[in-house]
Amino acid sequence: NAPRARFAQRSAAAFFQLASEPMPVMEMLSGRGMPRDVFNISPRLNSTRAEKIRRALALTEFMVSGNHSGAWSAMPASLRSIAPALRSADSVCDNAAKTALWFVNARRLSLDVVPFLPPAQLEPWWRALESHNCAAKLTEYHRQWLILLKAFGHRDTAAVRDLSASLILRDPARSSIFDRIYLLKAIMTARLAQGDAAGAVADWNRFGGPIASLLRTDLVLRLLVSRAVDAPSVLTDRSAARGSTIAGSQPH
Repeated sequence: NAPRARFAQRSAAAFFQLASEPMPVMEMLSGRGMPRDVFNISPRLNSTRAEKIRRALALTEFMVSGNHSGAWSAMPASLRSIAPALRSADSVCDNAAKTALWFVNARRLSLDVVPFLPPAQLEPWWRALESHNCAAKLTEYHRQWLILLKAFGHRDTAAVRDLSASLILRDPARSSIFDRIYLLKAIMTARLAQGDAAGAVADWNRFGGPIASLLRTDLVLRLLVSRAVDAPSVLTDRSAARGSTIAGSQPH
């Protein structure tokens, strides 16, 4: 079908992006998901996703116990420098700037953990974050972001849809480009996982304009738009789709 054909045309670099995407897009779209209980990964398995899983396990172990596993030394230096500050009980969020920095670090590491572990193995991660003194001082906007990532961890499509829709509407002029791209991908992923292709098209039409140029380079965004546009429920109303915003920006 058309989405698979478009998939096949992408480069190896694009497939690397899919394996590294900081949200479980393919699991949610396929409906299969990963095991909900604890699993182990063979040290002989060598792939981008396997490395991401090892990293997620190492970060979780450090946040819970402070111990460094074998994967710690292979982790990017930026992550190894963030994790101790995020975990430290000495981190005091006594002003807005410090609290915002703690959130940035918590979200940064959560994006490297949540998509790559099943719910059972994510519980210690969330306990470590939520019990930190800074967590209680987060703004409502920042708190909602972490709740969204937790919903992704549970592969809860309804919660991901509702939280993404709420966050994407909050002060878009002040949102970073990363925020806007991530939230749009999140809400489209959730809608497609629920069989609501028309809703995904509507979200793209409403929020996708400023980032439409990324369709040429962002494999995940292309996949989501293609899945939405080529869904049977949308194709039955092709005449309406041709007159919409998405008709002019549909990837080829």
